[in-house]
Amino acid sequence: MSSRKQQNNNNAADKAVKLSKLLASKYCGKCVHIINIPGNCHIGCANLNAKPTRKMWKGCGIWPLNFDTATVESCDGYSENQNDEIDRKETPLLELMRLLAG
Repeated sequence: MSSRKQQNNNNAADKAVKLSKLLASKYCGKCVHIINIPGNCHIGCANLNAKPTRKMWKGCGIWPLNFDTATVESCDGYSENQNDEIDRKETPLLELMRLLAG
């Protein structure tokens, strides 16, 4: 592959990473209730009382187990305050459901 083509591919990859970070930070990325799911670009939400307004499409996931952050338009449970963080108890069944939902 020519160095110019490789540079264009790298630029496209960098732009995609920046866009995904922007989308995550705009919606759920900075929220204290976010649950990262290993090996998955979707996330979970620890605030089960939250009522997000979401756009839906095929493959967007199941809220709050395993969903795409780009589907969230607004959320009444969003918080960046560490004092609002919910104590997350180890729940093996819930973790298994999150992994299988992806």
